[in-house]
Amino acid sequence: MKIGKGKKRRPVDPVRKNTFPDFYAFDGLIDEVRIYDVALTTGQMAQSFSNVKLTYKERHEPEMDR
Repeated sequence: MKIGKGKKRRPVDPVRKNTFPDFYAFDGLIDEVRIYDVALTTGQMAQSFSNVKLTYKERHEPEMDR
């Protein structure tokens, strides 16, 4: 799964020498992760999403500590 496009970096502990830099798929934060042992229906996903109450103002480009 690719979410966004990260920075071009050299892989850590590559299997072979002379590994070229590549884009990592995600460069950010993930919150509210849930793992299920069954596939959810569309209705179950919609219900789960509607239960989330935002307690903060949505920011499209958040400032993250580096």
